[in-house]
Amino acid sequence: MERKYIGQVAVDSGQLMIIDPASIEKHWKPENESKIVGFSVWGSGEDSACEFLVSKGMSVLRNDNHCVVQVKNTKMIPLINDLLKQFREEHTLNPDKTIMWNIITNSSYEEVCSKTRNNERAGMLNDNLACVFQSGFGDGLYEVYAYYSIPDKEFVDDKRISKIEIILIDEQIRCNEQYS
Repeated sequence: MERKYIGQVAVDSGQLMIIDPASIEKHWKPENESKIVGFSVWGSGEDSACEFLVSKGMSVLRNDNHCVVQVKNTKMIPLINDLLKQFREEHTLNPDKTIMWNIITNSSYEEVCSKTRNNERAGMLNDNLACVFQSGFGDGLYEVYAYYSIPDKEFVDDKRISKIEIILIDEQIRCNEQYS
């Protein structure tokens, strides 16, 4: 097999996706066409904030190591947001009760994020539509190499790409830094 540098891939979301380009437009649900389905809450006060929300009648789940407040209808959105602000204001001086939150939609991007936040940091999107995974150290440029098979005149007479490699963490550099 012949290994050849074919370029770089730029990462700005800390994750990558392998997908057939013909499938993107047909299956991708953009943010502006999605609806709000919940709020993700995290921080040192996450558990306390979730208990507070439950005491106010909100439906709360644990999802991918975060507390998720479910939105059953759009009228709940301002109420949940106000309750989260109230909790934060009441505990503003307590570093053990710090929280942050963001809105979760049913967009394709959110689905990718939910797959890459698990313990494996990877997963399949929409029943084999795409493979998604976190990039090595987040945002940046990552080198991409193609491995070409040696032609077998019996089957094909030209080189074919048999494997793609994306260097997410350069182990050789990492090992050298560790021992210097």
